[in-house]
Amino acid sequence: MIDIVFLHLPTIYNKPIIPNELKKSISELEKFGNVHNYFFKFSYYKNKFNLTDFEFENVSDDIHDTYKNLNKYLLIAVNHSCPFALHYSTIYPEKCLGVICYPFRFYSKESYDRRIWKLKDNNGWQMMIKNSKYTFDDYLLNVTEERFSELFSDPNDDEKTIIWLNMDLSLQRQYYKIPKIMKVYTVLYTRFDLDVPSIIEHNYNRRDVAKMKQIINENDALYNSMIWNFDRVKYDAILKKENEGNMNLKIKYLVSGWEDDNDLVDEVILFMNKNRIKNIEKNYIVKLDTFEDGLKYMNQNIGKDCKWIYDLIDGKGDRNRVLYENKNFVLVTEMSMKSDDMRTFHPLAFPKDKSIRSIRDLTSDHIPLLREMVYVSKKFIKDNYELNESEIEAHFHYPPGVLLLHMHFEMINNNAKVRRPLREHSVHKVIENLLIDNDYYKKITLDIIEKK
Repeated sequence: MIDIVFLHLPTIYNKPIIPNELKKSISELEKFGNVHNYFFKFSYYKNKFNLTDFEFENVSDDIHDTYKNLNKYLLIAVNHSCPFALHYSTIYPEKCLGVICYPFRFYSKESYDRRIWKLKDNNGWQMMIKNSKYTFDDYLLNVTEERFSELFSDPNDDEKTIIWLNMDLSLQRQYYKIPKIMKVYTVLYTRFDLDVPSIIEHNYNRRDVAKMKQIINENDALYNSMIWNFDRVKYDAILKKENEGNMNLKIKYLVSGWEDDNDLVDEVILFMNKNRIKNIEKNYIVKLDTFEDGLKYMNQNIGKDCKWIYDLIDGKGDRNRVLYENKNFVLVTEMSMKSDDMRTFHPLAFPKDKSIRSIRDLTSDHIPLLREMVYVSKKFIKDNYELNESEIEAHFHYPPGVLLLHMHFEMINNNAKVRRPLREHSVHKVIENLLIDNDYYKKITLDIIEKK
């Protein structure tokens, strides 16, 4: 399970909520991590924010302070929130597992200049703002905190639009703060505007917009859109070149109107798999373990982390953790298992014979006990958790974390679990090996992983 901080689009006009088009994706993401929804201070005009709240540095600090109790987290950003996420990953890379921008909104000196051209030189301001007391220079280009605060006293359509334009222009103006060299793993989804009906509707049929952009016909609207598509690709080429040596950047493309709700979820799954492999490669090594090595480890760690399970076997301790018990073994919940969250599903079965510390102590004499533990436990799970036996797998860990033999029961379809194959030994395979040789695990040399 990872923490995911989701930066939502600042709307200004309406109270910030999770958009309907994102609810399904966020619900799916919650299967893989804890989703924290972040709304900017300037998401809603009634918050009465300041111009400085638009500054990338202040937003980065606010995100950092808001989630200071989290260790590290994955940032997901949509549209206008993307530059803030990228800036944050540069200022606080130690807190950032990675960044996913969907879709990535890119800003440049050219886009800033064009925004000024549309609003000032081409009279876009006059088309949008009806109250003549609000001038482009005084309330946008050279706005002060005092004049900006006036907009919140009794805001109508003009005032709300000016507040939004200030946010938009501030984003455009800070184009140079958006990093080109990524310090953490970053996925940018560049969106191509190729949806012909939508381009015509938004850029030509809306006559005020067409006039502001000097678009004279439908083909002109399509041509202008294609120019910006080429500019996006040119910008992507710059980013790729800047990040050739660090392997931190991946750019993907999507077409407007053809977005897939599963893109974000699929990307998080890919990220988690990549991150797990990276962590295993970084934190663990593979080595050979003989019976003598295992015996030495057991003798050096007698009773390691066993008190809690000894207490349960002896009828003491936190009895709420006991799921099932008979004279031979006890089935309990793993420490992080929660009854209302199947992503944490993880029962453990312990024999009551405390002399069986690991698979190294097993002989063929233990096969009836092992078969009882796996059969009875799976039946209990089937009856109480509505899972078929074919959906559950049972294994031992070696070396074990708790020095009393125990079976792990987990769902094979649980993507939230980190699996380490060299440490996991199928119960059925263990039984099969003991049928081949009574002392199989006293003779075999095992590949194991251990922390560096």
